[in-house]
Amino acid sequence: MAPDSHPLRGRTEFKATVADHVLPNVGTIPIDEAVVASLREAKENDRRVYLATATDRRVADAVDECVGGIDGDLASEQGVKLKGESEG
Repeated sequence: MAPDSHPLRGRTEFKATVADHVLPNVGTIPIDEAVVASLREAKENDRRVYLATATDRRVADAVDECVGGIDGDLASEQGVKLKGESEG
């Protein structure tokens, strides 16, 4: 099978396909309390907070809702991946 004919052409498409069928329970994802404290401190100082991730947008949105206090996110979606080429 030629690479371009494969139904899942890369990580972004794979993550989107998985998210089409199941999303993780983001409440069980370990989040460093120091990160959450920094987020809350930033909000108390009227700074905007964004989540930047290479994961599928639907997972990022769920994390936003779970953690709270996030003004928006930058996430992979519709063939646009937010991951550097040098990363495995």
